[in-house]
Parts: sequence; structure tokens; C-alpha cells
Amino acid sequence: MSNQTVKAAKMNQRQLLRWITMLGFCHDDMILYLDTHPDDAEALAYANQCAELLRNAVKTYEEQYGMLTVKPDQNVQEWNWVQTPWPWEGGYQ
Repeated sequence: MSNQTVKAAKMNQRQLLRWITMLGFCHDDMILYLDTHPDDAEALAYANQCAELLRNAVKTYEEQYGMLTVKPDQNVQEWNWVQTPWPWEGGYQ
């Protein structure tokens, strides 16, 4: 388990959502950069690092607080997205 994964496991819901948002931006920004600099191996490695951290953060969030996104490989047995308040309704801790 990486140091960043351990840190994510200790975050509260609001902190973890912010971390996920930051990692998502990092990953998306690197993908856009790689569109114009496809031979930049260092940027590709950094994009892969961002992607791994993002996957781990989302996994941690979903284990602690429930589903964050619907993924095509998920077999959803119960649709429970609206059983708790939305984040803008104070649905985070």
C-alpha cells in the first residue's frame, strides 16, 4: 500500500472527495498534455501515477461511503444513489 493510499484511508469524506477531484484534474490535464506531447515518457509515467492514485482514492471512498461512479464492469444489484443526501445537501461528513 502506497503512502498516498494510506493517507487517503485516513481522510474524512470531504477531504477524500477533494483529493479525488484533485487527482482527476491531474490525470485529465496530463492526458491533454500527452495529446500534444505523445513522446514525453516522463509525462506518461506521471499520468499513470495520477491514474493509479485516483483508482485507489475512488476505491477507498466507495468502501467507506458508497458508490461514487457507475462503472460499466459493475454489476449493480441495488440502485442506492438517492438514499442519502446529495453533497450539496450536506451529504458529506
